[in-house]
Amino acid sequence: MQKVKLYNYRILITGASGFLGGNLARYLLPTSTVIAQGNRYAPQIPECICVKCDLTNPQGVKRLIAEHTPTFVVHCAAMTSPDLCAKEPVKARQINTDATEYIVEYANAVDAPVLFLSTDLVFDGSKGSLYTESDTPNPVNLYGETKLAAEDIVLKGINANTVFRIALSYGIFMHGAHGGYLDLLLSAFDRNDKQRLYTDQYRTPLFSGDFCRAVVNLILAVINGCSEKKSRLYHICGAERMSRYEFGYMVASVHEKSHNLIIPSIMSANPTAQPRGADCALSCELARRELNFTPNSVKENLLYDKQIRKETKLP
Repeated sequence: MQKVKLYNYRILITGASGFLGGNLARYLLPTSTVIAQGNRYAPQIPECICVKCDLTNPQGVKRLIAEHTPTFVVHCAAMTSPDLCAKEPVKARQINTDATEYIVEYANAVDAPVLFLSTDLVFDGSKGSLYTESDTPNPVNLYGETKLAAEDIVLKGINANTVFRIALSYGIFMHGAHGGYLDLLLSAFDRNDKQRLYTDQYRTPLFSGDFCRAVVNLILAVINGCSEKKSRLYHICGAERMSRYEFGYMVASVHEKSHNLIIPSIMSANPTAQPRGADCALSCELARRELNFTPNSVKENLLYDKQIRKETKLP
């Protein structure tokens, strides 16, 4: 795997104990200095500078930035469950919105641009086709509301800040990292648990490796002065619009699991505590043009993930 070259740059990754942050931190090593932040505990990532910091504490964020003087900040930390956000609305706003404000304030004060991860769930899913960056957001749950509010904070910061709206994410890109939504599916298959997956809820699933490459392309554009000096918003997603059922069926095929474990269902038959948009699929054409972002097919990515699992003896 060809490594990016970000020597002499210090990159702070929040939420590095999690799925995307963990993959990204490992990908950036050893060609950059990575400060990996965790909330409840410091991440266990060899060669990273691993730190524990409560991002909802503004003084803690200030100390984190002052001590480690990052060149760039990738803010992955979030409360991502719409149902949990609704159950704990104060905590959701503190983590998703307030913490973002603190990070932007103190990072931008030392001229460190911030890349913030938002979500396709800022849309209500009613458009019926791929959402672009020019479409008007209309979140239907508190999670989407908190992320949209955080987007506004980021884009009003210094001129080099960026928002990545990302899609449903999956897959292991780097050894030792998590696989996100794919881990949940494979664990269920291993238990022979049947999964009811929606045939009428559409997303553009994003592989962790495609995400990592998009981040690096963005960082290189900013630090090398190749991009316009303005705040920017990109949709970062997979190449294919597909239902959760179609995605699960493909996972079963690649991993040679019984398709009988995938039960087609519709959203109205299984209401969730919080509403989700039926079709929040994104278009990544702007990122293709400006960031040279070219996601691989879902099948290619699943096969790559499968090889990583085999090498690390994961299920």
